[in-house]
Amino acid sequence: MAESKFHPRITIVSELKRPVIAGEYALAVQDISQINLPTELISQPIFLAHFCLGYSQFDMGRHRQAIEHFRSALALQGIPESELAGTHSFTGIALGLLSQGQKEAPEYLTESIHHFEAVLAIYSEKLTPQDWAMTQNNLGVDYGKLPARDRVTNLRKAIDCFEAALRVQTETAFPHDWAMTQNNLGNAYSDLPRSEERRVGKEGRSRW
Repeated sequence: MAESKFHPRITIVSELKRPVIAGEYALAVQDISQINLPTELISQPIFLAHFCLGYSQFDMGRHRQAIEHFRSALALQGIPESELAGTHSFTGIALGLLSQGQKEAPEYLTESIHHFEAVLAIYSEKLTPQDWAMTQNNLGVDYGKLPARDRVTNLRKAIDCFEAALRVQTETAFPHDWAMTQNNLGNAYSDLPRSEERRVGKEGRSRW
């Protein structure tokens, strides 16, 4: 008798969507309405359990609980890079959302940046352009939200991230993502001090 294999599929039945609001930094959330898990993960039930629990909490807006499960999943060994990238991405988004209005915002945002940089170490503009661009946008959002210390430096980094994302997120190919990232880019420029705005106008965009 041939050995049977179990290939689970996770289906998320609810999908939260909201439009970009003028003057708001908007995150891009990965669409995982259907996840076909690779065979390698069948031997990693603990990772699967933590990821599912984390996404369930994330979907219900319980970001602190979601982060704990995502962190536990990321602490495991032998997980394929593609799954690590997705988990890092959701952890970063959850941390960014959790930071809103919190005194610990700098710590949350710094950790979120770490997770998005881990994603960019896996994704590339050439091989995974959409995921790469989405991550650049989310990294830019975090830099744009960091508080006053080194504010100009962080806004410069945010602008570089948004402009990198727009190399992929063109108006024709991805109009929604293009509009969101253009909105974020405009916010970053408007948050620059006047002296920096004048210098950008003289030297050209992203020439720091």
